[in-house]
Amino acid sequence: MKKSAILLFVSALMMSLLQAVFAQTPPFDAGDGTEGNPFQISTAAQVFEVRHHLDQHFKLINDIDLSDFDNWEPIRGMGSEGRHQPFTGVFDGSGYQITGLTINRPEEEDVGLFAYVKGGTVMNLSVAIESVHGGESVGGLIGYAVDARVHNSSVTGEVSGRAYEVGGLIGFMYDATVTNSYATGRVSVDEGWVGGLIGYVGGSHATFSLIRDSYATSDVRGTGSLGGLIGHADQGALLENTYATGAVLGPVTDTGGLVGSAENIKITSSFWDMETTGQLSSPGGGSGRTTPQMKQEAAYTQAGWDFDHTWSLQGLNPECALPYPYLKTNAQNPTPGSIDLEPSFKSAQGPPSITHPRATPPPPDRRVISWLILFP
Repeated sequence: MKKSAILLFVSALMMSLLQAVFAQTPPFDAGDGTEGNPFQISTAAQVFEVRHHLDQHFKLINDIDLSDFDNWEPIRGMGSEGRHQPFTGVFDGSGYQITGLTINRPEEEDVGLFAYVKGGTVMNLSVAIESVHGGESVGGLIGYAVDARVHNSSVTGEVSGRAYEVGGLIGFMYDATVTNSYATGRVSVDEGWVGGLIGYVGGSHATFSLIRDSYATSDVRGTGSLGGLIGHADQGALLENTYATGAVLGPVTDTGGLVGSAENIKITSSFWDMETTGQLSSPGGGSGRTTPQMKQEAAYTQAGWDFDHTWSLQGLNPECALPYPYLKTNAQNPTPGSIDLEPSFKSAQGPPSITHPRATPPPPDRRVISWLILFP
């Protein structure tokens, strides 16, 4: 009897130990979360699990569909640090794509696949969005990014917010870096800063925010500061080798082909399409060009763009029109500009050509803009 009791006690103890071990084992395919041996992710459930290991290294090993999550909860912790606990690790998409992202959280801030990234890195990742809608600091990839790095990544789809910073890729960006990345689709805000790539960009006196070798073809709409690439760029923002082509539809003031509004920023070798954006100017700098000029390689090489390793203007499909520049290691398909407009923007008479925004006298409490649309 005594021996049986001891056996039962030992069995129960072993079972508890095994349960504890399995409970502590992260539910990933392989890896230990270190830089040399990152956790390997192959399912949507494992992407969701990232929020419980915010300081670890991750690597996708295949495309992942998030459509089973009808209202994705952005990746973040529930700590006491201000805007929730940030992701501080490294997420490597390995060139794979996350699809089916749907978010509808109009009362929340920091909305995106990742809510808040601080000191972390997201790279080599493509995100295809069904719809992302939030309150403030809304981006397709990251809602709120501080001292973060985004490289070789892209977002396709519709992103919208109620107020302040909304961007196709990132909503709010401070002391961070974006390289070799792009956004395409539609971005809108009820009232605030909205940009095709990033809503707000700023930096401290000691460091800066850099956007290099990146672009946006997203249409931008709303009220506030609207730019084809960035809604509002503050002191500490640096743009190098960037461009924007999406239609910018908003108030008479605080709109620009590249940047909506700007304060003490530096822009070099960056451009916007005056015809497709409908904007003849852009605060802070940059150069406006016609659509044919935007598709000529010589204009970019003269500005120092690298067409040997970074950019290309060779159409992927010879039956399509000549494209805008695209990134060799992060190629958009179809290439930007190789098709006229999205189907919803076409008419029976063919795609419209926007020539120039024409202001109308605004009433006392609101601004109105009408657009001169000429059909061929």
